Amino acid sequence: MSTEDPERSEMSRRLSAWHFEWVERHGFDLDDDEATPEAIAEYERGAREIMGRDPETGLRPGTPPGRYRRPPR
Repeated sequence: MSTEDPERSEMSRRLSAWHFEWVERHGFDLDDDEATPEAIAEYERGAREIMGRDPETGLRPGTPPGRYRRPPR
C-alpha cells in the first residue's frame, strides 16, 4: 500500500519538468558557473509558483509582510 501524497507527487513531477525545461532553454544547470543571477531568479520564480508560493517573495499565501522569519530561540 502506497502512502505517498498524490498532490506532493504531482508537485515533484512539475518541479522536475520545470527544471528540465529551464536547463534545456539555458544550456546550463543551476550550480554551473555560467548560471547568471537573472537565469537563477527565473528558475526560482517558476519553482516557487509550482510550490504554491508567491513567485517574487517565496512566501506562502496569506503570510503577513514581515512574518516570514522564525523568531530566535
